Amino acid sequence: MGICGLISDASPGRPLIYTEQEQERVCKWIDEQPQQLRDVQIRLEKETGKSASLETVKRNLKKIKV
Repeated sequence: MGICGLISDASPGRPLIYTEQEQERVCKWIDEQPQQLRDVQIRLEKETGKSASLETVKRNLKKIKV
């Protein structure tokens, strides 16, 4: 093994909660109701069955909008 054993492989990180289609749907809903992020979060949870914090929804929105 030697010194090559010290090299770490790339780690992809935690898997995404929402798919790209779900993230695009969130963007559309936020465009419709920009001041109602909590309502968008609840609607997304009802439709997908996946729960996430409001901060996660905001983080995903920033990732798409940029």
